[in-house]
Amino acid sequence: MKRITKKFFSLCLALVLAASLAACSKSDSQPPADEPAQPSVNEPAAAPEPGAKPDDYPTKNISWIVPVAAGSPTDLASRQLADALQASIGTNISVENVTGGNQTIGINDALSRGSDGYTIFSLANAGLITQPLMNPDIGYGLEDIKLIAMITPACMATITVPVDSDIKTYDDFVAFVTSHNEFSYAVPNSGGYGHLSILSLLGQIEGASLGKAIAYDGNNGAYQALLTGEVDFAISDDNFIYTHYNDGECNTIACLANEPSYYLQDVPAVGDYGIKNMDALAGWKIVGVNADTPDEIVSYLTKEIDGILASDAYAEYLLNSGCGSFASIQDSEEITALVKDAFVLYEEILTSAGLM
Repeated sequence: MKRITKKFFSLCLALVLAASLAACSKSDSQPPADEPAQPSVNEPAAAPEPGAKPDDYPTKNISWIVPVAAGSPTDLASRQLADALQASIGTNISVENVTGGNQTIGINDALSRGSDGYTIFSLANAGLITQPLMNPDIGYGLEDIKLIAMITPACMATITVPVDSDIKTYDDFVAFVTSHNEFSYAVPNSGGYGHLSILSLLGQIEGASLGKAIAYDGNNGAYQALLTGEVDFAISDDNFIYTHYNDGECNTIACLANEPSYYLQDVPAVGDYGIKNMDALAGWKIVGVNADTPDEIVSYLTKEIDGILASDAYAEYLLNSGCGSFASIQDSEEITALVKDAFVLYEEILTSAGLM
């Protein structure tokens, strides 16, 4: 009887332990029936892909401000890109030429319209670099602008003379500027990259006078001044002058660069004669937005614009318009670094020429 009682007691104890373990297991796996289940914590939303289309952009028309005259190389390239971007993002883009003040009026106008991504603007060297250096109270600086893309390959300045000029070669040009204290030349705009390029060249030619620069309304104005004899020579963009040169209407004697122009292969570059730092004075056409524009909009516009720049259709446009072709598509950081370096060089040239 004593052995039966112990066995019975051991069996009961085992059953109690088993029930207890089962209860614990059930308690760990689900809440009691009289308590509501706690909601699960949501995972954070995944970050949007770089360049993804923002949910609420664009919902209205975009203005594209071009701070130079209609028909200029910057204007034509801007319109080509604006048309392609309009088709890409599915909203109307209106190009507006807002000229004056060596590009500064248009740039200030664009910046004053806000930073919501509905104002895009084009920039060139004079308004982006020279004018802020020469006029500290101009109302804006590089820190106010987000540079998105180069819209054409960099162009270079050239020296062009009339076909009947005594200046036939670069050596003739050196002899002319070192033997004449007074001479005049046309530049497309005051303080533009062409103006800075010729100042840099004259500053590096021993014994050369700086002459007198006369600013005209773009390349057309400078070229017409050359043809009418108002100046001894003209500084022109290579992608403007090459058609006149190839047609025999003028004589382009030098490219103000380290290497010859894509379209002026038989015209020597001053870099071949020991002139330094000319590539840093290339002509840039850049698209930008207000620096405070939301990052997701900037990223989206950048992706769409870069896609257009890399397209076969845009490459064909560049070749047909005398702009050459892109060696690569530079990103915002690379472009900004180039411009910052140019600020340093421009300041040195302007100071040496007594313009600052």
